[in-house]
Amino acid sequence: MTDSPRPGLPSTSRRGFLQAVGAVGGAGAALTAMGALGLAPTSASAATPPFRAPRASDFSLTGRRPVRVAVVGAGVAGLTAAYELRKAGHDVTVLDARPRIGGRSLTLRGGDTLTDTNGVTQRAGFAPGQYLNAGPAMLPQWSVSTHYCRELNVPLEVFSISNANTFVFDPSRPGRTRLLTARADAYGVVAELLAKVTNQGALDGRLSAADKERLLGFLTTMGDLGADGVHRGDPRRRGFAVQPGAAGSPGEPLPPKGSLDRVFSEQLSRHWYLDAGFDMASTLLQPVGGMDRIVEALADAIGRARIRCGIEVTSLADGPQGTRVSYRGSATGVLDTDYCIVTTPPLVAARIAGLSTEVTGLLGGFMAEFPGKIGLEYRSRWWEDDHAVYGGLTSYGADGSLWYPSHDPHGERGVMVAYFERAETTIQSWSPARRAAEAVNRNERVHGAKARTELASSISVMWGLERFVEGGWQAADQENNGTVNTPRFRPLTDPTGRVFFAGDWLSNMLGWQHGSMVSARRAAEKVHARALATP
Repeated sequence: MTDSPRPGLPSTSRRGFLQAVGAVGGAGAALTAMGALGLAPTSASAATPPFRAPRASDFSLTGRRPVRVAVVGAGVAGLTAAYELRKAGHDVTVLDARPRIGGRSLTLRGGDTLTDTNGVTQRAGFAPGQYLNAGPAMLPQWSVSTHYCRELNVPLEVFSISNANTFVFDPSRPGRTRLLTARADAYGVVAELLAKVTNQGALDGRLSAADKERLLGFLTTMGDLGADGVHRGDPRRRGFAVQPGAAGSPGEPLPPKGSLDRVFSEQLSRHWYLDAGFDMASTLLQPVGGMDRIVEALADAIGRARIRCGIEVTSLADGPQGTRVSYRGSATGVLDTDYCIVTTPPLVAARIAGLSTEVTGLLGGFMAEFPGKIGLEYRSRWWEDDHAVYGGLTSYGADGSLWYPSHDPHGERGVMVAYFERAETTIQSWSPARRAAEAVNRNERVHGAKARTELASSISVMWGLERFVEGGWQAADQENNGTVNTPRFRPLTDPTGRVFFAGDWLSNMLGWQHGSMVSARRAAEKVHARALATP
């Protein structure tokens, strides 16, 4: 129940109606409704400007030569920038404070260790072939990430985020509901209500008679309505309590849908929209064997000798003739180069001495989010055997979800993931054992005893506690509505000196490897162009 007034119908003709459909059914329903009304969909996204990779041949007619470039950060952005600059023969050195490459593109396998900012060390106990993608987990099929996978020969496989056979689970209520059933009930109720409103003439001033007929036809199909306009609840839409079998075994339907507050639960709203946006629309992909296959391939292409881990950059001088990078860690010293690209998270970069007050202020104004992942390795894939779930995720309350592996179906073992959107409000301060216990408790409430009895090992990654990362992603401050597309950020996006910046935080795809890569490409282009133009 809520004290807020229920929203009324929009007051704007077809556009308002389509907005209402989109609000309830997502992008797919809105596009279908537009088709039913005879309207053509239009693209709301702007194309990424064409990218031309730097080339060694660019120097042949200019009298210029490749330059020395320091890249601070060996995450996706840093490695992408270095990779593109190496194509033109630039002398690139990559420095990273963490003990391994990849940044947030972290894949943990058996034997890997992880020490957080509190000094707590964990060791992954996964069996051979099992792993946890602790950071990014998926690639949109349109993303630049897939381009690099093709270019670097990184094999891909399907990643399933939306699976109708997973569950919608509200911890405040008994029982669980398959997403297939929850969607069918919601579609049915919405379609029935809209059909009733349409037949009562409430939309006469907004839609023509022909549009009304098209709409009613669409609603009948979308919501499985009978001739009387009532949602029928056909089990072939909602699913069966007992599946149909051979002759004489037609199957048993599920119980009727519950109350409206259950049909329109917050959990369904969160789960429903996962694949409605263009960033998570099917088909999604993942590298075979772990997400870190991408950064490992980039590192191989760059040359491992050019990448130095365990090196913390402490200061950065930007002069008229070049840059000086001072560092400490596994070695102490300075690195003199012509240019520098800083790709560390902004709140980390803000601590580098020598940057201007304006730049430091901008970097320090970003806001971090603190998600967490817990990998639960199981001795059997009981979610497939007992629940017929192959990939996707089950929502759990307002702050989490349970992910099923998309790869290796019918394998001996598998790793499920308990994801916490805002770990800092719940489990971030807990011990790894307590985090694992909470993840198992959630899993058991949804799936039953095997979520506990089949557990083989676990490991948790809290991104707010990862040194030199300090958050899952970092967005521009609220004053700028979280966007860097404003003149205020030009010292970062279009610097006039020899220090450049790149990362998903300087893109319009925050938290995605695509954002890191397109930002890195832009920085590499700028450095290369400056090298071509400077005597």
